[in-house]
Amino acid sequence: MHRLFKLTLLSFLFSSAIVNQSIAQIEQGTICIDPYIGVPGEKMLLKINFPDPDWTYTGWPVSIGTRFEYLIMNYVGIGFDINYSTYGFEYTDEDAYYNSVTGNFEDQIIDNNYSCFRFMARANYHLIRTERLNAYVGGGLGGRKINSDCYINGVSDNSANITDALPLSYRIAIGGRFHFTENIGISGELGLYGGGIAQFGVSIKF
Repeated sequence: MHRLFKLTLLSFLFSSAIVNQSIAQIEQGTICIDPYIGVPGEKMLLKINFPDPDWTYTGWPVSIGTRFEYLIMNYVGIGFDINYSTYGFEYTDEDAYYNSVTGNFEDQIIDNNYSCFRFMARANYHLIRTERLNAYVGGGLGGRKINSDCYINGVSDNSANITDALPLSYRIAIGGRFHFTENIGISGELGLYGGGIAQFGVSIKF
């Protein structure tokens, strides 16, 4: 019991030291790097928009990315946002083709795989700047690259590959950061397009 009391007291003192630590608010010249995961990923969106009980959905349930921001003014920052995701689906087309060797109709296993890479230039306007918290509205504009692979019974079928008709990526968002120490904190963002609707991760400030 005595040892438990000591551990509890030490934990409280350590937490108090972190909370009471003086932290400089972001200002002109500050750099913020925010690695994050985004939800829903394209796999989840594919499942929501194209539900099919015969499909097996593949890929990552989340996207991964990083935002970089440099404050050119106390309230304005510019930078970039990159993110990446994979998604796809697999299904069996029963008795889809005639095998002249066996004389039977046989199944085809169709496997479609996609990956999406986005790169956007970003600009943020910071509405709130305190020692620990900063909140912003922002937007991004850039491009994307979608790669696709289709396999039929394990054999690549290039004729089924897709071409991205509009390789444009953009985002409108509101977000914020909360710093526990001078350099380390957490970040969160809600936005439309250009990645997951909700994005959250760590924040590193210089």
